[in-house]
Amino acid sequence: MKSKVLLISLLITTVVGVSILLILYHISEATMKRQNPFLRSFPPHLAEYVKQADLRFNSYYFAGYDKGILYLGNYTAPLHGIAIDTTFKDKQEIRITPEKSNFQFRSVQLRVAPPNFYLMDGTVPCVYSGKITDWKASLRLKENPYFTFAEPIDSITFAFRANSSNSGVNVLGTFKLTTPPIVSLSPKLLEKQPGGDGIFDTDGTLLYNNGLSNIVYVYRYRNQFVVADKRANIVYRGNTIDTVSRAQIKVAQIDGERKMAAPPLSVNTATAVCNSLLFVNSTLRGKYDNLKAWQNASTVDVYDLKKNVYLFSFYIAGIEGNKLKSLLVTPTHLYALIDTQLVSYAIKGNLKKEMMQFSGDFNASH
Repeated sequence: MKSKVLLISLLITTVVGVSILLILYHISEATMKRQNPFLRSFPPHLAEYVKQADLRFNSYYFAGYDKGILYLGNYTAPLHGIAIDTTFKDKQEIRITPEKSNFQFRSVQLRVAPPNFYLMDGTVPCVYSGKITDWKASLRLKENPYFTFAEPIDSITFAFRANSSNSGVNVLGTFKLTTPPIVSLSPKLLEKQPGGDGIFDTDGTLLYNNGLSNIVYVYRYRNQFVVADKRANIVYRGNTIDTVSRAQIKVAQIDGERKMAAPPLSVNTATAVCNSLLFVNSTLRGKYDNLKAWQNASTVDVYDLKKNVYLFSFYIAGIEGNKLKSLLVTPTHLYALIDTQLVSYAIKGNLKKEMMQFSGDFNASH
């Protein structure tokens, strides 16, 4: 009888012990996915809240900025936009009138680079352009290349991301609005990971930095970014400060298409560039990051693109449970879209010094 009781006790102890180990393992795994052993620096008063404006809809995105005017496009109403001054006192509705066509638009993007604006859909593909004085759009490109993203470099040149016609993987390049268009691909800029598909594992955000005349591509699911010149030639490869060096994604064939088989671990989401600085909204918690702040706010890490170094970080507070969706940065202010709210922050302290440092270097060299 005693031996039977002892055996049952041992079994119970074993089951409990194994269960505790499994629970601890899963907790540890989840913690490592969200909390990496990296350190952030949070100097005080880098971005101070100024004001906010309710746009009523959460479908707006930043399309451009110039001389105190913010331009916003609208995902659900692609021919509609907003021009709003940085005090949020003067707001004008934008109505874009493209010349007639038979195109079936599916993924329209608006980019504003005064005095010009561009209406693009890489699934057609087509590019319209016009002047912001009347918002009338003329067709400029109606042939290859197809693209997923495009950013204007100058009035006729664009950086773009597309899928390779041979392998289907993501590739960066440039095209010019000429007849026929001049297309140049740089297939080695984006690096497919071992075992990766070259599509999901190279997903990211595409930016053009006017201050340094550089193309910047920030990977979404790993701690890397690429800096290239305006001809899409590699300048260097950089790293964000977290430790996720391999994209943690699972891809499967679903209904004949390659799709995410499980929710991916997003590392870098919203991004922006201004002067020599790169701003990255990171979803990962650093080793000593304040848990409450990390849960209720969005973390923005700042990098110096000239020196290829991490500088510091700051928080953007959430609004009614909603976090940062996208960023736009000027030398004096940072603007954020959080759900339906457009929020303004004044650049202060060490961040202001870094902005002024670039202005000094730029003026001294020109």
